[in-house]
Amino acid sequence: MGGSAEESEEKRKVDRMTGTDERISKCLRAMEDTICEMLKLDLDKEAELGRLADLQSRQEQLKMELEEVRRADYHPLSDETKQLADHCLRLQQELIGKLTVCRRQAGENLSNMQKTRQAKRRYNAAYIQTAGYFVDKHE
Repeated sequence: MGGSAEESEEKRKVDRMTGTDERISKCLRAMEDTICEMLKLDLDKEAELGRLADLQSRQEQLKMELEEVRRADYHPLSDETKQLADHCLRLQQELIGKLTVCRRQAGENLSNMQKTRQAKRRYNAAYIQTAGYFVDKHE
């Protein structure tokens, strides 16, 4: 009788561990899909930026869900789930690299626009003519 209660408790523990691992794996697969979609986006197209924001929001939801599962029932992960988590981390690093390049390019484009605007103002300055010479109009 005592052995069967211990076996039953052990089975419940294994079932909980398996359930937790499966829930984490499910979240990680969704995370993998989300990151892959973000990597496929052409961020030079303005229309894609809205989709990126939606996917980033989805990614945050998945992170919170993963944290809730881990906090509620912490158990060691299976090797397969660990490999999936590692893969997601590598994809995330790739995404961070892509977003960093896009941010840098956007900053350079903005800087070039500001320089162009300044140069345009410089050459469009108001001039007055005095005795045959053009002089900058000072205010």
